[in-house]
Amino acid sequence: MSKTMRLVGWAVAVALAIAVAPPASAALTEDSCDSERFCVWNPDGRKLSLSNGAYDLNETAGGVLNDAISWATNNSGYTWCLYADAGYRGDYRIYASGYDGDTDEFGWQVSSLRAEPWYGC
Repeated sequence: MSKTMRLVGWAVAVALAIAVAPPASAALTEDSCDSERFCVWNPDGRKLSLSNGAYDLNETAGGVLNDAISWATNNSGYTWCLYADAGYRGDYRIYASGYDGDTDEFGWQVSSLRAEPWYGC
């Protein structure tokens, strides 16, 4: 077998391997939440991924998530507090580390949220 034929064979094998292999980011989708993150979604699938801090949803992500949080995933290692009103006021719910589910009991009415270790609930 000539050197050219071996190179062509090698190139075809590599091309097939690349075509068949899943993309490296296949596990990271818009519906996943990375480790050390707290993620929330609205019913349209818009996602906000946070590491820590305090956020007024009227002023975050263009306000599209204000009063529209339908799902939360807490991979942050911290407890997060979600409030019905802006400025961390009103009725609130606590989402412990490891939570992954809907926010139906809260009626999607989330206007502000913050990580408990730094700010309390």
